[in-house]
Amino acid sequence: MSTHSFVLGAVALLARKVVSGATILFAATTLIFFSLQLAPGNVIDALVGDAASDVSREAATAEWGLDKPLHEQYANYLARLAHGDLGRSYILSQSVTKVISDRIGPTLELTLTAAVIAVAVAVTVIVLTGTGRPVIARISSLLELILVSTPGFWLGIVLMFIVSFQLGLLPVVGSNGFLTLLLPGATLGLKVAGELIQIMRGAIDRALEEPFALSAKARGISDIGFSLRHGLRHAAIPAITVAGWIVGSLLTGTFVVEQLFGRPGIGTLTVKAVLSRDMPVVMGVSLLAAAAYVGVSSIVDVLCTFIDPRLRHAPDFGKH
Repeated sequence: MSTHSFVLGAVALLARKVVSGATILFAATTLIFFSLQLAPGNVIDALVGDAASDVSREAATAEWGLDKPLHEQYANYLARLAHGDLGRSYILSQSVTKVISDRIGPTLELTLTAAVIAVAVAVTVIVLTGTGRPVIARISSLLELILVSTPGFWLGIVLMFIVSFQLGLLPVVGSNGFLTLLLPGATLGLKVAGELIQIMRGAIDRALEEPFALSAKARGISDIGFSLRHGLRHAAIPAITVAGWIVGSLLTGTFVVEQLFGRPGIGTLTVKAVLSRDMPVVMGVSLLAAAAYVGVSSIVDVLCTFIDPRLRHAPDFGKH
């Protein structure tokens, strides 16, 4: 493939991702808007929640155009979103954009920490056990299964009890400093690591069946050397694909961990918004979740295309 064709294919790929991402976001936005209409009770009550004063009702009616036909309300909602206006929380007396922006920082920190821990643990385990002795592989598989099947809150409690209460190594709750990130990050990251290890091990097992693996073994390459030189490369595509989906879920799926470790963030915000019936905040977080999934999946698709030479030089690259 020539450089010119490759550039055109890359541009076409990016264009497709932008169009598909915009389509998914539009569908999610439409679904979120009409879910408000299906909420129990009056729409105004769903918007103002427990702050159902006359002033709040009048403000909600004016902002959402509730005195207008439904199609005009929908058009007004889309127009406000196009200008970055997610509405106003009548309970917190703040714009939803500000409420989310104030809370997203701690969640991003927690997500990044969990992702780093997950990748570090997964790569280490795969390198040490990917092509090792069957006994070691079986022990590793058992630990992976335990990590994947253990509920997040239970894993967090166990880590909290052992690391904090028994050993006194790390603080239990709070969000002050790097050390407070390690326990909640490990709670999320270890579960993700279990899933990544399973995916990567399957890819390495398939690579072992390829002719090049027999040639490498015949040249006397060690198990660890094979994992480093060949195994990780073959496991990269499926691992990145799964990791991208998981990172997208972590951004908006930290409810239990943030509550358990007393951390401020999107998860804690969402729980409070649901309990107080703060519908504008719930809708804003839902849009954030949709945008996170679309953004991460698009990045993952582009990365996979540029990492795997077979995809990069495929005849239909950039065509569908």
